[in-house]
Amino acid sequence: DVCSSDQPNVYERLKKEGIEFQTVTAGKYKRTITPTKKVTQEDLDKSKEDVEAILKLFSGFVASNRPILDIENVTTGETWFD
Repeated sequence: DVCSSDQPNVYERLKKEGIEFQTVTAGKYKRTITPTKKVTQEDLDKSKEDVEAILKLFSGFVASNRPILDIENVTTGETWFD
């Protein structure tokens, strides 16, 4: 799927087991959602913003290469079989 993001999150389980991960990154949004950190609303919002930007880029690419398509109708996230 071009425009979705699924990732398991084991933060609570690791915390329960006494396991803590430390991640060092450069940049506020370098690691917004990872399996080993507590996910915040800000993380979710940023990830959604990123996925929507990818959809916009992808839709633009498809529209420019397949101008006959009704782009709003085919970039809904559904699976299409031709």
